Amino acid sequence: MSATQPRRFLLFCCSGALAFCVDYAILRGLVFLGMAHWVARVVSFAAAATTTWQFNSRVTFARAQARLSGLAGWLGYMSTALAGGIVNYIAYLCVLHFLGAVDAATMFFGVACGSCAGLAVNYILCSAWFFTRPHGK
Repeated sequence: MSATQPRRFLLFCCSGALAFCVDYAILRGLVFLGMAHWVARVVSFAAAATTTWQFNSRVTFARAQARLSGLAGWLGYMSTALAGGIVNYIAYLCVLHFLGAVDAATMFFGVACGSCAGLAVNYILCSAWFFTRPHGK
């Protein structure tokens, strides 16, 4: 493991914490406005993943170059994030199912569990595949 890996992982976790706040705030807002929680969760995840794209490309992986840039970069990142997103969404639904309720507390816990579940998948994909080339090469 290189000396930058622990720092990069910590920054990735910070990005995830920021995304968690975006995810939950949008989820709660859309549910409050009457959208079904399972549909709202897809929308909130897309917003959260876009947040991580911005943070990770500018901060976490600032010394690496993404495989793609601009709109193609965002689309590539989102398709990479989709793998972690599937794990995230399944964990969210499992929490709501096992707790047997859909309220503010269970949605919060579900988003938190989903975020943690998707973190490893997304970090591995970002580190090993998406952000791989050093700048200038």
